[in-house]
Amino acid sequence: MFRVLLLIFCLSQLLLAYSDSNTYLQFVVPHGQKFCFFLSFDKRNYASMDIEVQVKNGFEQEIDFYVVDPTGEEIFRGPRSSKIRQTIPYGQGKVMVKGDYQLCADNIFSYYSNKEVVVDVRFLDSHGSMVVEDDNPENMIKREIDARRTVGVIPQRLNSLFVKLSESYDLLHKLRAIYFWSREQAEENFEQINFWGVINTFVMIFAALAQVYLVRSLLTYESKIGRYLRSPRF
Repeated sequence: MFRVLLLIFCLSQLLLAYSDSNTYLQFVVPHGQKFCFFLSFDKRNYASMDIEVQVKNGFEQEIDFYVVDPTGEEIFRGPRSSKIRQTIPYGQGKVMVKGDYQLCADNIFSYYSNKEVVVDVRFLDSHGSMVVEDDNPENMIKREIDARRTVGVIPQRLNSLFVKLSESYDLLHKLRAIYFWSREQAEENFEQINFWGVINTFVMIFAALAQVYLVRSLLTYESKIGRYLRSPRF
């Protein structure tokens, strides 16, 4: 299991190292709200922005999605749907300009349903292929070396994480033992309090009845106890 997690983590690091032109986001848009984020369209070899939006969870699974350019103009608004796919070219139709673009998933129309949305944005070149950020061989070799270094550090970090998790697991066991001991002590104290509380209640009732009986006997002339209490010897 540990090796599988290590392999998955390594692959994810490699994908992150070589997919700078691809942005993948997964988030939840609360009902009555919208979620916006920004992407920079500033490379010379960018020709178009390919956007794919999909609603994974939520009632009716529909969302409004739109894109605003750096000048504040809305250049794309998709139909309310569970899946939206659009390629926005540079230099065709509404001309895309260089700068930061705002992409928004709008769930304002929903009164009670949250939507889990996945957005995949890819920057493409003039041939429709994903853009390679740097074609310089030296820089590509440097990035590969950095990626290998990152992969080499991953096992150490995972081992450290495993040690921390083991320590946390042991601490949770100790806390659980303390909790059960404290609970047992509390239950025992509660039983003792109930027992002595019942005895104290009976003693108080007996004392009250005895006092009433003695006062009544003292006021009754025919009572033997009253005569004894009224006698000079008492």
